[in-house]
Amino acid sequence: LEPDMLTIRQKPRLVAPGPVYAKYTDFHEHPFYEASSMRKIGDTYYFVYSSTLSHELCYATGKSPLGPFAFGGTLVSIGDVGYKGNIVPTNYMGNTHGGMVEIKGQWYIFYHRQTNKQKCARQGCAEPITILPDGSIPQVEVTSCGLNGGPLVGKGRYEARVACNLSSAKGTFAYRKSHEKDKKQEHPFFTQSGEDRNDNSDQYIANLKGGSWCAFKYFAFDGTEKQISVSGRGNGSFLVSTDKEGKALVASVPMNSSAPFRIAAGVYAMYFHYQGSDAADFISFEIR
Repeated sequence: LEPDMLTIRQKPRLVAPGPVYAKYTDFHEHPFYEASSMRKIGDTYYFVYSSTLSHELCYATGKSPLGPFAFGGTLVSIGDVGYKGNIVPTNYMGNTHGGMVEIKGQWYIFYHRQTNKQKCARQGCAEPITILPDGSIPQVEVTSCGLNGGPLVGKGRYEARVACNLSSAKGTFAYRKSHEKDKKQEHPFFTQSGEDRNDNSDQYIANLKGGSWCAFKYFAFDGTEKQISVSGRGNGSFLVSTDKEGKALVASVPMNSSAPFRIAAGVYAMYFHYQGSDAADFISFEIR
């Protein structure tokens, strides 16, 4: 537009191809769909967008905001699809939107994931990103750390809503309109008491069934941790391990109870594998 913000200076220009035009370009596996934003870092423009795959934010780079742009890669996927070659979603997937923000010299990618079993109920998240000397940005893993600046402290109380991975015994799915009522109620989901709202502080994981699991990444432990307790609704228990397979067990704790907790000093993920015949709600856990 001209300075009067009314007069058109030039016609619209295609800067990022959608699925029709992406076929023979480097965007062909990640065509543009929506949620575009632009950042200039040094002399390079970073074009961030949500691809037609929906669950990911991608980026492209160019020397002008009008392009041409070269596809850069995936910044984040809410199911960690593509992260280190992963092809199995580690969370229920839907759409995601967001952008890059610099805070005190550190760049972050802000994005969202789904709550309440539908695409339009969303929980905001953030991960730090690294811009390499050649200008590329490696895909980041979805974690529980957000803006913490590193691993979470391995002591204290944490709400289940900060779990970064969630799955049923049968795996996950991508939310569609047909899933919103989930008539069989087979899958766990993030939710809260009352209506979905911006100021709630009581989010939790609902409908955990036998074989369901959730993960929290990452915690820094000093080796003095001795006890873990869990809070929720239900009569089952959790096997707590530092691996997805549940082989590196550090505790076995019944719901609304405490148990011994043994872990060596270091940085670990925490996987909670639910064991029970009835559905349960997972509210929080505490390590002492």
